[in-house]
Amino acid sequence: MIISGGKKINPREIEKVLYTFPGVIKATVIGIPDDRLGETVKALVVMREGITVSEADIVNFCGDYLADYKKPKLIEFCKEYPENQ
Repeated sequence: MIISGGKKINPREIEKVLYTFPGVIKATVIGIPDDRLGETVKALVVMREGITVSEADIVNFCGDYLADYKKPKLIEFCKEYPENQ
């Protein structure tokens, strides 16, 4: 659970939206420290090879499905990332 500005945010809800974005093959949402809000939403995203999008593309897409406070504030594009076993 991410708590941002006193609001509880379920990372799974955001991940489900990210997986509907064309070309996303992996997505993980985490909370990172924020001086003003306590935590803010960050998404780690792996895109299908050959697909290029911007942070703004993904954030705007999320805005169509999520409340503003739930939208990722930061997007980190990764080639791959470790998963818990």
